[in-house]
Amino acid sequence: MQALTVDRLKKAKNYLETGKPARAESICRKLLKDKTGYIDIRLLLSKALLAQNKPEAALKFLSEAANKQEENHALQIATGNLALEVKKFSDAIDYFQKAVSQNPENPDYWYRLCDALFQGASEAKKSYTSISFSLEDETEGNEIELYDDAVAISTKAIELFPTNVSLLRLTGEILEAAKINDAALLCYEKCLPLAPFDPVAHYQWLEFKRKNREYQDIVDYANEHKEKFTDDSVCNRIVSDAYGQLGLYKDALHHIEKALKVVPKHGGYLCTKGHCYFRLGDFEKSIECYNKALAIDPKNPLAKWMSCLIYWKLGDLPAAYKGNPVRFEASGICTKFDLESPLWQGEELVNKKLYLWSDQGIGDVFKTASMIKEIKHHDNIIIAVQKKCMPLIKLLYPDVEVRALPDKLPEFSIISNQYGTYQVSSNEFPKIEEDFDTQISLGTLPEILRPTISAFEDKDKIIRIPEENVQVFRNLDIMQSKSTTKVGLAWSSKILLDPESYGYLDLEELLPILRMPGFEFFNFQYTVKEHEITAFREKYDVPLYHAPGLDLMDDLLGAAAFNSCMDLFVGPGSTSSDIAGAVGIKCYRYAPCHYQDNLGQSYVPWFEDQKFCSIPWGQQASDYLNEIKQWLQDNRKH
Repeated sequence: MQALTVDRLKKAKNYLETGKPARAESICRKLLKDKTGYIDIRLLLSKALLAQNKPEAALKFLSEAANKQEENHALQIATGNLALEVKKFSDAIDYFQKAVSQNPENPDYWYRLCDALFQGASEAKKSYTSISFSLEDETEGNEIELYDDAVAISTKAIELFPTNVSLLRLTGEILEAAKINDAALLCYEKCLPLAPFDPVAHYQWLEFKRKNREYQDIVDYANEHKEKFTDDSVCNRIVSDAYGQLGLYKDALHHIEKALKVVPKHGGYLCTKGHCYFRLGDFEKSIECYNKALAIDPKNPLAKWMSCLIYWKLGDLPAAYKGNPVRFEASGICTKFDLESPLWQGEELVNKKLYLWSDQGIGDVFKTASMIKEIKHHDNIIIAVQKKCMPLIKLLYPDVEVRALPDKLPEFSIISNQYGTYQVSSNEFPKIEEDFDTQISLGTLPEILRPTISAFEDKDKIIRIPEENVQVFRNLDIMQSKSTTKVGLAWSSKILLDPESYGYLDLEELLPILRMPGFEFFNFQYTVKEHEITAFREKYDVPLYHAPGLDLMDDLLGAAAFNSCMDLFVGPGSTSSDIAGAVGIKCYRYAPCHYQDNLGQSYVPWFEDQKFCSIPWGQQASDYLNEIKQWLQDNRKH
């Protein structure tokens, strides 16, 4: 290199080091014709351009240097890194391949090559799915093809370096993206005992298990590796979730608190902590967590909704109603209409037609059914409910138009346009013709008719089934004993989740009650069939009966009519107890401590006479069998 060129390069380097990259660039560009300084000039020029945030321009000159000196594998790696940064994946792959071929003993070079292949394939997949099919059954084979090279090279790399944590983790990610799940999981598992601790590898394994709901595996992992991930917020968050899914909320709380030590202002983690306290029945601490989350993000829908549930539980209805509209956005259980008609505010309906629609479950229909008669001119109402509720509502309100709710849009709707076909999630009803003036959902109706707890008092909270419907059941052979107290019985729920299982019973656990003299028991557990009750009665010789031919799941009018024949009812916090309460049967209702049906009271205000037993965390419904027996004795009819 000529002495003048060396001096000018030194000057350019000095400019670069003193924060004047533009001057360094200017000197280097003037030197580009100097063939003897080909490499050095281009390297310095690329650095000057990078210092000015011009990576694509820098890549041009760095590539020229790398192509001139292909035996310099460090230069190939540097050029590949820059190409990857600007998403020129093919170029990056070429440079990394050169480095690997020159130095195949370096696992870092293999990692960079695999990463470039993976990023390139992922980018290609994004492009593919944006203009083509996103249906899983249409793309599954193509995904494997897209990742084919990345799979081949990464699996080769871990054969050469079987204990390299970074390579194992990256290979797992590639295999998972290609839907080769068993092999991906194996890669993640191999990372767990290895050093150094790779939080991403541990996270990937945990997330894989979480997606597959293998919560016990996560808990076992936590016990084995807790010292390794003690300061990792993401791993602790997933472990917390697993404990929560298993109903172990104190352990869940322990791990989410560890996560919050790392990121104390993480709104999602604060909500998780609040949820743990909510399930444990510590509502004061729970609301404190949600308030902190709302201070970080005042629009946080989950924090608003959970705060609403707590206010329901505490009986602070005005505060609960403020958050009630958020349920459509946050709860995942409330289906909504996109209606243009204004929300009904309680005004008279002399010249208005009201559309009253069910937004939640069957139990909520029974909770609010008696309220409808309080609406003045309620013959100007259109009631839209689930199809199996229609016969009941038509019978109760013969002058009211009753419609079936339209079928909810499929969870995954198929949408087509000029680019192809894809799926979108939905929790909405389809558009309907709005032949009414105003509207309100059943879940919002209490805001108008029950603004406070005191508004529940001195109301007629019973729906009366016509005697001709009830008499059909009174005439059954199983109802003819005059000397026994008839008790409706339920014990579980259609959706039985581990975190709530302590609030339910098995039928076998009820045997001490079923053997009480002077009582007969009748099945209202809608998840159990008639032949199962018959077999149970014969096996244990207990007076437990099912109304012949009654479909408790879908014949809600029949279930309500049969319930009207009972003297008493015992059941969990489920639709079965809602039906009993709605028809005016005295009821003993038990539920986990976080259930809101009691609105902060020792009874359920929705109904006329329903005792509420709130089961504290750490106890089981079976702990209250003696209390149930005593309640039955105290309230027996004969």
